[in-house]
Amino acid sequence: MKTRLIINGNAVYEIDEECEACQQRNQRNQKNQKNQKKQENRSEWCGRSSLHGENPGSAPDTGKTKK
Repeated sequence: MKTRLIINGNAVYEIDEECEACQQRNQRNQKNQKNQKKQENRSEWCGRSSLHGENPGSAPDTGKTKK
């Protein structure tokens, strides 16, 4: 178990680095899940496919126009 000591005046804090890393991973996962749900809700609201932001059944945009 890795620990870190933080001394602040007369107070001493012991930080468990493995626990801290686990908590940070959990927070990132929760944030990613929230963002993914928001993206899915936006896609449903706009009627767009959640893949690449295209309308279902539409041809991919190549960036070229006919003259």
